[in-house]
Amino acid sequence: MNTSKKSLAYSAHLTAGGLLYHETIRCLPLLLQEDYSEKLKKEAEKNKYILTKSQASRKRMTQELRLRAEHAPGWFWQEFQSRTEPEQRMLLFYLCLRTYKLLFDMHFDVVVERWNRLFHTVEKHDVLFRIDQMAVDDEVIASWTESTISKVATVYIRMLRESGMLKNKKLHPLDSDFTCWAMIAKENDLWMMDAALLSAQEKSRILD
Repeated sequence: MNTSKKSLAYSAHLTAGGLLYHETIRCLPLLLQEDYSEKLKKEAEKNKYILTKSQASRKRMTQELRLRAEHAPGWFWQEFQSRTEPEQRMLLFYLCLRTYKLLFDMHFDVVVERWNRLFHTVEKHDVLFRIDQMAVDDEVIASWTESTISKVATVYIRMLRESGMLKNKKLHPLDSDFTCWAMIAKENDLWMMDAALLSAQEKSRILD
């Protein structure tokens, strides 16, 4: 059976953790270095920064940090370290959307679509319903166990909460100051304004 390009793009990698905010903060000295990939590989054994008891967990987390760092714009980590915690969480969510195609597609198909239809809540069953729909056309997702599907949905909802977008099942726009959005706009990632649920007025302010 031939595997489609779309199928190759989807994976359950994001189940290694949510935003990994605290782990990212602790590993920032490594992420700021050019040889961050090698440093993170060694960190899985040394546990100097990530501070997680289980080596298996450290390996999964450092693998995901490396993967995310590969998709980070050149300015990302310097900008990230100068931001407030809410802005850092927004930037991590942006980075995760750049990294995981599955997350990107689910986010626009579930959260952005619901927001645009004036449904300002989202729950796990909304995500599970969309994954079931995606499985019809994608053999990789169709091959997942119920446990994997449930975990993908759970981690996505967790990411929404950790980013600040979901509070008590209600959706809230993410925002940051103009300079942060200007950096994202320079990457031509204008889709992030929709992903962050910004209003037309807010988007116009950023782009003007």
